[in-house]
Amino acid sequence: MNISILIALLGFGIALVALWLVSDVNKRVERLLTTFLHTHINPIHDDIRNTNRALAKAVVDIKTLNKNITAIDDVRGRIAMLADALDKLDRSIPKKIHVDEQTDKKPVQKVRAKPVTTSKG
Repeated sequence: MNISILIALLGFGIALVALWLVSDVNKRVERLLTTFLHTHINPIHDDIRNTNRALAKAVVDIKTLNKNITAIDDVRGRIAMLADALDKLDRSIPKKIHVDEQTDKKPVQKVRAKPVTTSKG
């Protein structure tokens, strides 16, 4: 055998040992990284998930509120239409038979309170 072949085989063996050591170190680093992720990143991920749920619920609540506001605006519009119709109806009544709200009320009589006497016995 030639010395160059022996050196080449020795170099090849050293390279294989180096690859084995590097892969072992890589596995340890991956375990540490996984532990780090589970320890530090997962709680943040859970907080983000909870925040997303809260935002989704808030979006649903906002949509419900918008529907309710639309319904209230519709009711206000209907009330305004009824008020206009009632005003037209009120103006269509002849003045002779029209009852004024102020004259329809009975006058309120003011009564003075009697002094309260207590008997001590």
